[in-house]
Amino acid sequence: MTHSKRRLIPDEQTIVVLDTSPVRDIGHHGVPAWVATFADMAKDGYVFSLADGACAELLSAHARGTSITDDELRTIIDAVEPFLNPDIPVMLGKVDIMRMIGEADAPAEWEAEVRGLSQRAWQTLKASVSTPLDKRVSAAAELQEDRDDWIGAFAKFDAGYEQWVTEDPNRKHLFPLNPYEHPLLDLQFASLATRSVQRHPDMAVRADLQLRYEWRQWVRSRQEKDGYNPSSKKKRNDGVDLDMYPYLMLPALMVAGESGFHSKIADIHSPQLIWIWEPQALADAWSGGERPRAAWVATAADRTVPQPVG
Repeated sequence: MTHSKRRLIPDEQTIVVLDTSPVRDIGHHGVPAWVATFADMAKDGYVFSLADGACAELLSAHARGTSITDDELRTIIDAVEPFLNPDIPVMLGKVDIMRMIGEADAPAEWEAEVRGLSQRAWQTLKASVSTPLDKRVSAAAELQEDRDDWIGAFAKFDAGYEQWVTEDPNRKHLFPLNPYEHPLLDLQFASLATRSVQRHPDMAVRADLQLRYEWRQWVRSRQEKDGYNPSSKKKRNDGVDLDMYPYLMLPALMVAGESGFHSKIADIHSPQLIWIWEPQALADAWSGGERPRAAWVATAADRTVPQPVG
């Protein structure tokens, strides 16, 4: 079986995308041991990039003048720059991910444009250290767009469910909503697979954890008691966090420092779950001789499932 070739960053290199929390914590708590290890890993075939959402959150926090100080941001930049990939220091998302994996057409100059955008985003963050408070760049609007998209996704799930039940009213009683498995969830995976441009792997495989997480949260939102509310102030960043999941489609390892990020999806059964690491755990694994990696492997049924390659 021939897998589709990834654009921009070759398949032979392991992509590692950093969420906001481990990077932000450097400014608040000092430079941890994993920073030096990541610099060694960057010389060993690992491509480290900040998630574009992480870059946006750091910019916005510093622009507020209260969450991240000049000294804290300077500490962050000095710590992570040695291991960030100079070509792609910030990993763009959305349509650029689709173009990297061959699910969307890419213009002839797209790769050069992406590199330029990525490097400009990083330079903007670096320049913010010496920018007066009233002239700093904020990405608050972009972050709010992610939150609004997340809230809007629940309305789409509602509409899809209502249509499915309308087709056969008995379905509502025959198939009670379950956060982990359901015929409608199966149909959504089948639809993803059918609409995929690439077959090895298809989008149902690439988006496995993301769709299962979205589905679980939607089912929880329909609970009569203590239901999940995507509009809640306490959940306001869930839409921003969701932007991390598409990177798994590349495939890529995801680094997140908040224990809550890991614990809130631990009950979901997906092969991609083990691609999400706390930074020190990833550094320790590599230092111990492992080669943590996200890669696709063929199955006997001519389908692919994501599994780690050690």
